[in-house]
Amino acid sequence: EGREETTYGPQTSHPHPSFSLDGRWVAFTSDGTGNPQAYVVEVPEAFR
Repeated sequence: EGREETTYGPQTSHPHPSFSLDGRWVAFTSDGTGNPQAYVVEVPEAFR
């Protein structure tokens, strides 16, 4: 009989970013460089 397998590649970003209360900043993690990193970036005004 057949067997189903699921494989996943490495995670490159955190699926649950955290926004500042005013919506101006977003914090997230990423391991896209091969090393886990934390980022805080400004959200463009058009997306607030």
